[in-house]
Amino acid sequence: MQDEATLALIEVHLRSNTNFRGAPASIDACKQQHIIRPAQQHLAYFKHTPPCRFDMVLMEDPEGNKVPWLKNAFDA
Repeated sequence: MQDEATLALIEVHLRSNTNFRGAPASIDACKQQHIIRPAQQHLAYFKHTPPCRFDMVLMEDPEGNKVPWLKNAFDA
């Protein structure tokens, strides 16, 4: 998604059971690498890429009661 001059790469994450740390805590360093590596490979094909950031949309339950959008959730 393009947000002004920044390319936002968005991970949508659902945790239906918050007994296990909830959605934000589930994106640990290992999961971040699984998101970052394909993004780097994809962006390598372009000559000029805008500044990028990794956002997370966190759906805490299947009913969609809480949907926070964390901009710049982690760094690459």
